Amino acid sequence: MKKGKGAGVPSLYASLLQGQSAMKVQEVASELNAHERECAERYKRIEERLESGNQRFNRLENMVWGIYLLLITTTLLPAIINGIGG
Repeated sequence: MKKGKGAGVPSLYASLLQGQSAMKVQEVASELNAHERECAERYKRIEERLESGNQRFNRLENMVWGIYLLLITTTLLPAIINGIGG
């Protein structure tokens, strides 16, 4: 029998041929179901983190708009005051 990569493959085929295929199918099905549950939880947490990041991004965007308004106001305000008073 070979050692290294693929060494377990002949024994797997032998066990499947000896009538243990039903057990292997059930094991694979249960492992697949567990994997699907874990992935669903993982993707749920990813979505939550993306939503949280989106909220922070919106807050930063509002701050930038506030800075734009402040810069425009501080640039135009002296001209308006000098135009009225002068």
